[in-house]
Amino acid sequence: MNNLLDLIKDKDHIIYGPFVEDLYTEIKWWVPFLKKYYHDNSDKKFVIATRESRKDLYFDFCNNIITFNIKEIYEYQYNLNLTNILSNNDYDLLKNKTIESFNNEFNFFVEPKDFKHSDFNGLSFDYDFRTTKNNEYFISTIMENHINKRIICISAPLKLGSMKLWDKNKWSVLLKQCERNKDMFFIFLGNKNTHYQCSSKCSNAINISNFVNPFYETTLLGLEIAALKNSDLLISVVPNVTVTLSYLLDVPILFWGNKVEQYLEKENIFRTKSIGINDTVFSCDPYVIYKHLIKNFT
Repeated sequence: MNNLLDLIKDKDHIIYGPFVEDLYTEIKWWVPFLKKYYHDNSDKKFVIATRESRKDLYFDFCNNIITFNIKEIYEYQYNLNLTNILSNNDYDLLKNKTIESFNNEFNFFVEPKDFKHSDFNGLSFDYDFRTTKNNEYFISTIMENHINKRIICISAPLKLGSMKLWDKNKWSVLLKQCERNKDMFFIFLGNKNTHYQCSSKCSNAINISNFVNPFYETTLLGLEIAALKNSDLLISVVPNVTVTLSYLLDVPILFWGNKVEQYLEKENIFRTKSIGINDTVFSCDPYVIYKHLIKNFT
């Protein structure tokens, strides 16, 4: 076991990175730990090297951020673990580029891939996830246009290859049921390449991916954080890192799929209200999900 606190306590200028693991590892462990540690040790400085799609996780408490993209890795795959994809040579190139960027001032290097989740046991965390003003602006505009409505986020990853998930038809049936409730407004999370997106004809639903724009410096993850923080509920399937993020933001959840008990017992750290339905083969009827929505969250 690595003693992370002992490793860094005497170091004033540290580079953390490159972060090449899945998004879960960053949002559940690294971001909350670093946020808390550097809030309590404001005299210390640090730099983060992470993927472009994750930069919003650190914007409000990090001295500097180095972002990178990997060839053949698309930004909508921001949850992808690169440790099994990158060769040792590719990783070393990424590491050296990170070090060279701040070599004069930051003289200590921490490689996140060398740490296990258990290495964070007993440490303190700050789960106050924030995002940039640009992301918040677009989400607040949506809120202002739908005052007095309950805001419900939907994270709907689609069946792909051998993955056992709902297909577009089932998500479409659920949306048609949900649209009957004019006192609700639905925000679909996720990228259009991997997640179900509502039709532009929907009067009380919108896709968050429509607002991702480099010109306005908005990001998918940043918009998702802002949307979840302003929502009353998340509807989704598991396994899904968005469910973990929702729990960390203390947002109620209605979900179904695999490993339901694990999410209810281990991921729900604030004991947030949630309904989990065991559905290992993802055969659950959309009407059943809708009935749970009406019965438990209205």
